[in-house]
Amino acid sequence: MVRLRSWKNIYGLISPVFNPETVAAELEMIVRDVSKLEIGQRLALSHKTIARHCERIMKKMNLHSRIELVKFANHTGQVQL
Repeated sequence: MVRLRSWKNIYGLISPVFNPETVAAELEMIVRDVSKLEIGQRLALSHKTIARHCERIMKKMNLHSRIELVKFANHTGQVQL
């Protein structure tokens, strides 16, 4: 389960209109190594939208890869692997 305690500020970066549950679901699926195309299909969003969300989250947290994002989410307790 994803907990978004320290991730509150990423919502404004993702889009002006956001849904925190969608962001949490995206993050959890990214950490679970689900492809961006499959995440988009599950959430009825474009895979390009998912890629942009992922990019913005990583930019905000100064991370450079999905691996770093997974490590950060696990280390901060956002996702329990």
